[in-house]
Amino acid sequence: MPPPPTHVYPCLAVFLSLLLIAAPLYAQNHQKIHPIDSPVYRAITSLYIAHGMALPSTTGPWSEDELLLMLERLDLQQLRADEEAAYNFAYKELLQQPSALDFTLRLNLEAYAHTNTKDFTLLSDYIREPNRANNLVDFDTELRIIDHVYGLFTFSLGNTMVNKAVEAYPGGSPLLGSAFFGETAFSTNVPVVPPAELSDIGFNFPIRSFAAFGGTGWSVQAGRDRLSWGPGESGNFLVGDHIQYHNTVHTSFYNKNLKYTFNVSSFVSPNEYYTARNESGSFDGWSTEHSIVNAWRPYDGWPKLDGTNLFIAHRLEWRTLYNKLNLVLMEGVIYQNDTGAVDLQYILPFTFLHNQYRQENSNSILAFEADFTPIPFLNIYGQVVLDEYALAETVPGKGDGARPDGMGFMLGVKTAIPIAAGMLTGSVEGAVTTPYLYLRSTNGGSDEQDMAMRPLNFVVATRYFSANDNQFFYDESPLGYRWGNDAIVMNINGGYERYGKWALEANYMLMVHGTFDQWTIWGIVNVSEPPYNQTTPTTSHANKDSYADPSARSRNAVEVMNAFSLVGSWTIWRALKVYGQADLVNIVHPENIKTNKPITDLQFTLGVSYTF
Repeated sequence: MPPPPTHVYPCLAVFLSLLLIAAPLYAQNHQKIHPIDSPVYRAITSLYIAHGMALPSTTGPWSEDELLLMLERLDLQQLRADEEAAYNFAYKELLQQPSALDFTLRLNLEAYAHTNTKDFTLLSDYIREPNRANNLVDFDTELRIIDHVYGLFTFSLGNTMVNKAVEAYPGGSPLLGSAFFGETAFSTNVPVVPPAELSDIGFNFPIRSFAAFGGTGWSVQAGRDRLSWGPGESGNFLVGDHIQYHNTVHTSFYNKNLKYTFNVSSFVSPNEYYTARNESGSFDGWSTEHSIVNAWRPYDGWPKLDGTNLFIAHRLEWRTLYNKLNLVLMEGVIYQNDTGAVDLQYILPFTFLHNQYRQENSNSILAFEADFTPIPFLNIYGQVVLDEYALAETVPGKGDGARPDGMGFMLGVKTAIPIAAGMLTGSVEGAVTTPYLYLRSTNGGSDEQDMAMRPLNFVVATRYFSANDNQFFYDESPLGYRWGNDAIVMNINGGYERYGKWALEANYMLMVHGTFDQWTIWGIVNVSEPPYNQTTPTTSHANKDSYADPSARSRNAVEVMNAFSLVGSWTIWRALKVYGQADLVNIVHPENIKTNKPITDLQFTLGVSYTF
């Protein structure tokens, strides 16, 4: 086919220019995706509780169209004077008239400090996760070319906060740290300013970037974004909000009473960061066939595309009982294949994923959620997750060869009270996770996990590149509850927010954590090998090994953490904002060793941001 005449190109340019100009004139695009920490969503949630309604959809993020539908449910005739500010804030944010092509420049100057540079050296030691640190410069490009399509790309300039491997256990696997936290008492997000070096400039952007399309009652999002499924304050069991981003295709269909979401997220294959012992050095007393986890890899041909790791899940929300009760059913599966192949049976919506079970390739999970607002200002919510539960099999503690249960339970209450054009909010929450929640073997759990095999579990990794010696770093964490398995958590929160102006909140968390963690190797439990069938919190790791800690069998105590947090923000003038967080952390029996002395740390973040 011959090329088009040269005069076609300027005509095409004129046509596209007219399209960009005219798009917002003939229709308004409501396909923008609001993030899971959106103040608009917080305002709507508080209004629902204050009005005696069940929570709005807890499956985030949300399209602008869906948030507008949430606002429509509110009865304006019953809007109190103190609620008008929250309603008007959300309404104004959702009904802006953006152009077809928008640019936003954000300058963020942040400083970090902590007092204990000896004992708090891992990224996981911080209450405010370091991977949520803001870049010095973020430049957003938003596209709304036609009514049904929205696009976002963020170019960032800053430091990569994930750039160091730390020897957390003597002789053990290196775990993830950072040159900006850990052994450093003070640092900033400014490139090249010590302790930052030129090689620390981040190349991991974009963190939030995607295309979205949809219409009234539906939305499809493909790209990178943070996800959160559930109302939990300390975390959620199936999809937690602590993972910096999912590489995801996230599809939702919704009306005033029903919402169905189907999600496919792609994570790094464990083949990249699990290696055999003979490739990684020797550990005293370990088998020569023991697999270990590594937080880093030199580039040197890594990472290879030598495997697939997908999280596939769907979620159904149903509003009933005069808009006072939400019932939620969730089902998910981790799908792994060392060849990189994908069985299409796993990515079919409206199917029962458990029936596609293949013990070498998949690990399935079920979760239930409900919230109820019996009276205005009071919401009661709960979650249950079932990763493994003995039905026809041998019950743990009753016979040899039992497969241990993997479960989690959460119960909490929330309140929101409008006062002086703002919202006073509070919550009390308790959660329990069993020792083997999220853990499983690659052989399907028919017998003890082969020590040479990497796991097939709900612990996933995000890969980061560092120009410092060209290394890749892997940030591992449970896909669901940030605090993982074998934990009892109580969380108390209270705060006040005037939306778009200022906010202040205080949080107290008590966590009792047993000896099992995300690197504990799954195994059957036998009544003839005590301690068997331990309940949360476990006090012994005597019969189990760890992918990370060669001395895990010496763990003999429950670790107790108390964390007090104060978080605040203030929009001083238009787009100028200051914010900060202070955390006091105390841990008794650190690393689950009875003879280890208590440790304490004061952690600080202070930032100032300006948006153009």
